[in-house]
Amino acid sequence: MRLKTLLFNKGIFIQNIRHVGWIGLGYFVCLLFAMPLQLLLAYTNDNQFRYHQIPDQLIGLSKDFQVILTFIFPVLLAIFLFRYIQVKLSSDFTHSLPIKRGLLFNQHLLFGLLVLLVPVFVVAAILLGLGSFLPYEELLSFSSIFKWALTTTLFNVFVFVSGVF
Repeated sequence: MRLKTLLFNKGIFIQNIRHVGWIGLGYFVCLLFAMPLQLLLAYTNDNQFRYHQIPDQLIGLSKDFQVILTFIFPVLLAIFLFRYIQVKLSSDFTHSLPIKRGLLFNQHLLFGLLVLLVPVFVVAAILLGLGSFLPYEELLSFSSIFKWALTTTLFNVFVFVSGVF
């Protein structure tokens, strides 16, 4: 006999994609502009009078913009993902479903972490691909990209979990 109740509810997942998926897409686009496109612009700059200083670490590349992204997107995600709790009709409907509240909370939390982590790892993969084309060997080395991805992931998870709390 199959187990009818799973730890993953497909309907909740699809609803989360519809309501909150735009935050992950926006985060990916912003990370794309902050990291790989900045490197490509610095590499293809033909103006001799304008000198771009390439930092030693990826964290230093558009640092202020990355800090803003790290604090804005996880907080927005936490707000919109758990907004159903503050709206009476949504709360009544969601809690009337045959899903335990703990399971619902865990699924929203895991979905939020997935939405935050996938863009970071996709941008890290893009940076690894650019490492073979651009002449920034130490900046686009595996250890540098891994350090950036780990730092960004840790800060995103911390801010998101704090926002959920």
